[in-house]
Amino acid sequence: MIRPPFKLRIVLLALILAILSSCAVKPKPQEVKKITPKIKVLLGETNNLDSLSFSNDVILVAEEAQYELGPNNNTIYIKSTDQGFKLFNSNRIFTFGFNDSLIISGSKKPYYFTYHNRKYSGDIILTRQTNNPIWIINKLNLESYLKGVVPAEIPTHKEIYIQADKAQAICARTYALNKINLNKSKLFHLYADVRSQVYGGLNIETSQGNSAVDGTKGVVIKYGANLATIYYHSTCGGMLESGSYFGSRDNQPYLQPYKDLLGNDFSCSASPYFRWQKQFTFNQLDSIIYARYGKGIKTIIVTDTTDIYLRISILERTAGGRIQKLEVSYNDTTFELNGLDIRKFFTDSRGKYLPSTMFTISSIDDSTVVLKGGGYGHGVGMCQYGALSMSEKGFKYYHILYKYFRGTYLEKLY
Repeated sequence: MIRPPFKLRIVLLALILAILSSCAVKPKPQEVKKITPKIKVLLGETNNLDSLSFSNDVILVAEEAQYELGPNNNTIYIKSTDQGFKLFNSNRIFTFGFNDSLIISGSKKPYYFTYHNRKYSGDIILTRQTNNPIWIINKLNLESYLKGVVPAEIPTHKEIYIQADKAQAICARTYALNKINLNKSKLFHLYADVRSQVYGGLNIETSQGNSAVDGTKGVVIKYGANLATIYYHSTCGGMLESGSYFGSRDNQPYLQPYKDLLGNDFSCSASPYFRWQKQFTFNQLDSIIYARYGKGIKTIIVTDTTDIYLRISILERTAGGRIQKLEVSYNDTTFELNGLDIRKFFTDSRGKYLPSTMFTISSIDDSTVVLKGGGYGHGVGMCQYGALSMSEKGFKYYHILYKYFRGTYLEKLY
């Protein structure tokens, strides 16, 4: 047998290896599955007797042990104690100290729990920090949470609103993720009411709201490399406000004042709060001032020549035309109001705050003050009535968001 020279054998071997490697099946790179974040929402706080009920069996997980509540244990009661708090029903009682935490999870599906006549998915965290009330916290998937937010924040009952609903879902998701990042070391991330964004649980979910969330899953608003600072409100009244309304930290390039126009019309002109008027009598204002500051007619020593002096002065307006500082002088008392406190001060007989701080002040006579204004809310970020109007006119959700957060972009995180 004639053998090829040594050098030739090396070349042939290298060629064979190259052919074999080209025929081999190469493994596909594994895709990293991005997990939907969890969010912790404060549903309520109590010092009194309260209760939770469950659609199915649940498991109680405490630091020292795990307990399973089987059939016929679908309601438990919560009550604060001198040392912390306790859980109990007709069969069992559990006691916990200050700063202890308890997690309650469903052991079977489908599962939900009920708190104050509202149904929720996910887990419950119960805790009582020293000298605080008991906190009832809902921990759940962020996308599930959003399905209980969108219908609470914007109408979802008309198909023509779907693009505005998608814009709302992306705003709410970005807002929530910012809160998760900001409060990751705290026991909960945000509130279930207007202190954060309204969350109504399973009761308020709608098919269109769910579709808006599912259709934008994981999509957020970004500016540069970071999540954008997100605000939204009902009605801007034709003029959007600067983020500096909330302080210099929020004075972002994409949160600047400008007229909110759609063609030649104001975008939110269909809102019932686009223009409004409120009247306050002298007696109403006297009651408001007395309730807040303890000064009023009751505290004035009246003589035949006593003049009761009332003056309301606008000291400063924002770049968007809203009142930033208001001075009220009443007899011998003078105080200054800022931002939201102005809306709180002019609370009507039904307990409703003034719709916005974009108003003028006049008087009908010596006994009645007239406020003429526009808008509902702070006016920063997305105007929801403006978004609804754009949706009705055929604009897509990304058009809406680009308009209200100029210079930002959308990114799918998961």
